[in-house]
Amino acid sequence: MPWPTTFASLAAGNQPLSLFDTMFTQVAQMVAVPCTVAGTNALTLTPIGSAPSFTSYQNFTSARFVAGASSTGAVTAQFGALASLPVYLSDGVTQASTGNIIIAGEYVLVFAQNLNGGSGGFFLETAAVQVFSGSLQPNVQVFTSGTGLTYTTPTQLSRLPLYLRVRMIGPGGGGAGGTANAGGVGTDTSFAGWTAIHGNGGAVNGAGGIGGTGGVNGTGTQITRVAGGQGGPGLAAAGIALSTGMGGNGIFGGNGAGVGGAAGGNAAANSGAGGGGGASGNNFSGGGGAGEGVEFVIPTPLASYTYSVGPGGVGGAAGGNAGGNGAAGRIEVVAYWQ
Repeated sequence: MPWPTTFASLAAGNQPLSLFDTMFTQVAQMVAVPCTVAGTNALTLTPIGSAPSFTSYQNFTSARFVAGASSTGAVTAQFGALASLPVYLSDGVTQASTGNIIIAGEYVLVFAQNLNGGSGGFFLETAAVQVFSGSLQPNVQVFTSGTGLTYTTPTQLSRLPLYLRVRMIGPGGGGAGGTANAGGVGTDTSFAGWTAIHGNGGAVNGAGGIGGTGGVNGTGTQITRVAGGQGGPGLAAAGIALSTGMGGNGIFGGNGAGVGGAAGGNAAANSGAGGGGGASGNNFSGGGGAGEGVEFVIPTPLASYTYSVGPGGVGGAAGGNAGGNGAAGRIEVVAYWQ
């Protein structure tokens, strides 16, 4: 924008001091004005001391501040009594949110009229270069039980991670008993809206349980989704029982053994695999199916998520030897900062 006054071109004689005021107002529009800040997500910026102000937003109008709190939701900002506008990350589309502003960090807000559908908004810039003592190591947490619990996203140097990588499996079904009671089923495993479906129980003197499949995706990007393995059937030839069905395997392995003339084997703890079928006389029952497995990434994670780990299906108890228990599910969460 041109300067409002070229002082060398003014006519001789006295000129109004308002020319200086106009000039300084324009200068203020062209620098990052140092400000104090109030608010956590709805920021209000006030010039520090005698720092210049501006009376309207112009392209590249800027304000500099040190954050008094870390953001916990969608961020907006206003300079003095001017309009409150959304604050955006560098793509000009994603609104700044949880963890994008960190307490005690230095930031600059730069106005751009093209943002917010042409209604104007601010780009968020980090003015200071952060110093880290060594590399930021991934944080690994494994969950093996619980329903409706809260995963609290870890921080390092007051920063939320860049992304979470999650791998989980639904619980396995139980193996059927020798002459009665099909294998039981557990409940699904879930994290942040993603689900991994439980495996089904084995049938008495028959087929193995179907593996879990058909879970839904939540926020983020799927890496892979794998149906749980089906439990094996009881085997017999010419009326002679040969073996019970083995439990189905999931992404962590660990299926329960199928044996002759004995109780079915339990699946390995928190593998999501199925239990082996039980036997009684010439009846050799089916093993339980394994839970569904899924792996996904959640970019720019929130401060917390709800999760549940499904318990395994119980083996059929009655009728000679019992079926083996299916294993509970499992959730592994790895947080990455770089």
